[in-house]
Amino acid sequence: MVREKVDVFGQVATAAVTTPPKDTAKLVGRIVAPVHRRVVSNRRRLTS
Repeated sequence: MVREKVDVFGQVATAAVTTPPKDTAKLVGRIVAPVHRRVVSNRRRLTS
């Protein structure tokens, strides 16, 4: 889970620097959503 979070923070930082402020929130949402789903599914799998 830590590795996925590190990857996302790197992608979010890049997106924040390279996109206009108006579009950053949309882009960050698209980056974070799949990783959030993966982390949640891993957590469920490991606790079962």
